[in-house]
Amino acid sequence: SIAIGGAVVMAMTFQIAKLRQGIMDRLTCLLASIFLLVAGVSLSLIGSLIDKSTPGSVGPSHWPVPFHHCFITTLIWDGVALAVLTELHCLLHLSTRARVVLVVALLVLSITVYVLWASLADWSADQIYPLAVWFVSFRAMPMLGVPTLFLLAAEKWGIRFDSEPIWGECAAAFSVH
Repeated sequence: SIAIGGAVVMAMTFQIAKLRQGIMDRLTCLLASIFLLVAGVSLSLIGSLIDKSTPGSVGPSHWPVPFHHCFITTLIWDGVALAVLTELHCLLHLSTRARVVLVVALLVLSITVYVLWASLADWSADQIYPLAVWFVSFRAMPMLGVPTLFLLAAEKWGIRFDSEPIWGECAAAFSVH
């Protein structure tokens, strides 16, 4: 389900780039990120409603896609990552070395946050190492896949964001000529 979530996001971003010969339209990317966030949160809420209406059963978060928690988490996180990169597209113009440092910092920061979150969840200290290994093995790639793709591979593939301000596009789209 993590791979399916990542594939959905990659297919969306590929289509956005393909429509404009490698130039990512920032407004379309922002709308796609909003769609991913709304879809993930909606699926999570629907899953919670199903879980509450059927007490004693295995909750939908362990059902197959689209209700599996890994799929939902991937959609939400990738929506956030796409929105951040849409707004901070200047990060794509940093040197390769700076982008690699940024990707490593994202990995370290995400592991740190995850371990801190795990420690707050009343888990014992001997569970933190296996959780960190699990996180790096299964959660890090979908969570860091989209930012890593854009930060490390997009330039080599000729993909770039347009430099027009998003709100100028919105105003132009709704203006009467």
